[in-house]
Amino acid sequence: MGSTDADLAEIDLSDVDPFWSGPMVDRYAGFATLRREDPIRFFAEVGNDFIPAGPGYWAITRHADVIEASRHPEWFCSGEGTNIPDLPPEFREFFGSMISMDDPRHARLRKVVSA
Repeated sequence: MGSTDADLAEIDLSDVDPFWSGPMVDRYAGFATLRREDPIRFFAEVGNDFIPAGPGYWAITRHADVIEASRHPEWFCSGEGTNIPDLPPEFREFFGSMISMDDPRHARLRKVVSA
C-alpha cells in the first residue's frame, strides 16, 4: 500500500500482517479507501490454533453510517462480540465491556454510569 492511497482489493482487516502490523500511514490510507470506495464491506474471519474462523463481519467505516447502524438493533449487534476472532459466549460474559453489550442490558448499565 502507498502512503496516500490503497488498493481496495489488498485491504483485509482480518489480516494481522501486513494490514495491522504495517506502518500507521498505510492503515490510514486503507481506511480512507474503504470510506471512499466501499464504506460498508464484508470481511471473512480467520481462525487460529485456539479459535476457529468465525462467520465474518461487516466493517462500517464512515461515522454517519456507524451512528445509523447503532440506532438500529435489528441491523447491528455488539452483544455477539466485538473482537476478531469471536470469543466464545462464556468468555464474552466476563471479559466484555459496555461496548460489547446490546439493549436492554446496555441501556440499564448506561443509566447507572450516567447518573
